[in-house]
Amino acid sequence: MSQKEELLAEAQWRTAWALAHAFGHLWANVPEVVCLMSQVADGEQSPSAIRQIVSQVVAQEQDWYPGLMAPEVCRDATGAVLVVHTSGTGRVRWAVREDGSATIEVCRPDPWGVVLRATIGPASYAGSQRRPWEPDREVRLEQLGPFAQRHLAVLARAVAAAVAAEQA
Repeated sequence: MSQKEELLAEAQWRTAWALAHAFGHLWANVPEVVCLMSQVADGEQSPSAIRQIVSQVVAQEQDWYPGLMAPEVCRDATGAVLVVHTSGTGRVRWAVREDGSATIEVCRPDPWGVVLRATIGPASYAGSQRRPWEPDREVRLEQLGPFAQRHLAVLARAVAAAVAAEQA
């Protein structure tokens, strides 16, 4: 029995793509997938469709190398669809919810674990009440352990990508 294909909501797709693009994931840097950004609508993007497009491009092009072929999807305890990623080193991980909000964590080896966390909410300001210099999305930062400048730099790169996703 096959499992039902998970479809990504537009806000979720945009935030997940922006994070993956900022971190050089193959699926978010193939031109044919980039073109989907202008055509995306709620419930139209599935990880398997993205994987199929990327596989076709990689098979035809000598310059592409194997990499992350599609976003990884799972469900949280409430049954909501999440796009998740953990870097190869385990130092950076994120989860993107259907409304485009995300949690990004920077980790260090034991005994520290998660040392920095950013929680990025969906658009939270009413259009007429938001001042031009205020962000479109609420960002909450937490320090949970000792960190170095490189940890803060990677978190800043991820936050900038996720916040900019709404404007894509």
